[in-house]
Amino acid sequence: MSRCFKRGLPCVFVLLSLLFQTVYATDNNFLVDPVHAVGQITPNSTEAELIKRYGTEHVKRSEIPVGEGETIKGTLLFPKTKNELLIEWKHNFSQPLRITINQPNTQWKTHSGITLGTTLTEVEKINRQVFKLTGLGWDYEGRTTSWESGNLPNQLRLVFDYDAENLSTAEYRKISGDGAFNSNHEVFRKLKMTVRAMIIEWNN
Repeated sequence: MSRCFKRGLPCVFVLLSLLFQTVYATDNNFLVDPVHAVGQITPNSTEAELIKRYGTEHVKRSEIPVGEGETIKGTLLFPKTKNELLIEWKHNFSQPLRITINQPNTQWKTHSGITLGTTLTEVEKINRQVFKLTGLGWDYEGRTTSWESGNLPNQLRLVFDYDAENLSTAEYRKISGDGAFNSNHEVFRKLKMTVRAMIIEWNN
């Protein structure tokens, strides 16, 4: 008879505690904490550390698109899966500068539940404040520029998808270009906007 069995009830609590820790660790594998960590990636991580934690099969170097047709050398975590994320580095594959999550059906999400597909109005509720977005019709369209002192941290930026099929040309022009617009703009409300990418920036 094992020592654990002989000890009876206290052993049950030990087993439950271990089970909870295992589930908690699994849940946190895809947790986005924009200030402190994305999964096991922290502001001080290196590519070599990620290989040790996730395995060489899940960490690959690649050209990372950065807009306007430009790319830089970076790292993919979980490449070619729904949980793929793109890492740009500050210094020679150390200290992440920017992490981008943009694959449909991803498991990555924030504590507050923001993930790909979250609606603009849901983000406003989580932020408890109207926020600012770039205009449409250019490479950096539909991106948050300021949370306007809301609940969400500055390290988190979101990119929104939209449906402009039923929008008139005049309406589209109202929210076009590189200016910043309030998220509750009447035209944005018509676009059924949802999150299509999460960007975590550690540029300090």
